[in-house]
Amino acid sequence: MNNGYVKVFFFVLILFVYVNDKVLTTEHEADNTASSKTTISKITPSETASFGTASSETAVPKMSQPMFIVLTNPPSPHIASIPVIFELDSVYKKSKRLLCPDIAEIKKAKEVMDEAVTLLQYYATTEDGYKYHCTSPQGIKIYCRKDRHRPSIGKCQFQISNPNKYYDIIDILWDPNGPQNFDPSFVSGKVVRSYNRNLLMVLKHYRNVALSSTRYFYALVKKSQISEDTTIIVMASGNINDHNPFNKKIFKNEILESINSFNTDIDLDDVKNMHLKKAFVNLSGYLIRKKNDHVDVTFVNSMDFNVSFSLKSFVKNPNIEAMQNILSLQSYFDNQ
Repeated sequence: MNNGYVKVFFFVLILFVYVNDKVLTTEHEADNTASSKTTISKITPSETASFGTASSETAVPKMSQPMFIVLTNPPSPHIASIPVIFELDSVYKKSKRLLCPDIAEIKKAKEVMDEAVTLLQYYATTEDGYKYHCTSPQGIKIYCRKDRHRPSIGKCQFQISNPNKYYDIIDILWDPNGPQNFDPSFVSGKVVRSYNRNLLMVLKHYRNVALSSTRYFYALVKKSQISEDTTIIVMASGNINDHNPFNKKIFKNEILESINSFNTDIDLDDVKNMHLKKAFVNLSGYLIRKKNDHVDVTFVNSMDFNVSFSLKSFVKNPNIEAMQNILSLQSYFDNQ
């Protein structure tokens, strides 16, 4: 074999090896790409959160390699509307320093207010036992229910036309001073004890035309998300010893009976040094429901205003007045 044939032979051999190597390299890269795409498409949310837990279908990509998650579908509307009530709202931020140190008291407060949420939802949604009482100046019908051996309970329902105000409504009703924006009978309010971000003890002062003087009350208040578009805010009073020498009366809650065993002390100069009459919340609160084109607000209210015997025949009037005042919330939001 002469030199010319030898050169041609080696040239062809080198060319064959080169082409074969390129083909193998290309196939390897294609396999890796396909494997990577397949692995990512099979990652479930739980697998992504575990970062290294093996899947029954495929292994989670190693953390040494960058992991890319490609969204092939539009975001779910449920993800976009995570309720803000689970965020640390301004009311809780301001009251964190008032956190209750008594574990037993915290447990009891949670137990009785969980029951209060259930009762509020029942009285807000049932029609049993309610009778028409009057129509407010805003045209809203107010109903009353009087069970045997129990205090009367008032209820009314109204609409706020803008559904985008749902969270604003929750915020203003959760804020102890929120009623200053719409309720002419409201004087002041503040948090006096914090149990968690959705469970507080508040002190509120009200004036009431049907009564002879300003009233104040302590109440546990709880905010509870029932569903994505439904929230309950409920208040109820236990026996709070505030060292006020002018108020020695022991109240009995005949609606939320479990709260009668809730006892604690509060020592506030702005109460014990003033000659004010204490009121008592049997059950009061709101069922707030977001609809497609409006927000439904149902207000349930039953209070003991500590009325003197001579005014007993007018005991229903303060409750009705309180219900009529809350209806100003409708015009407050509709006029914005």
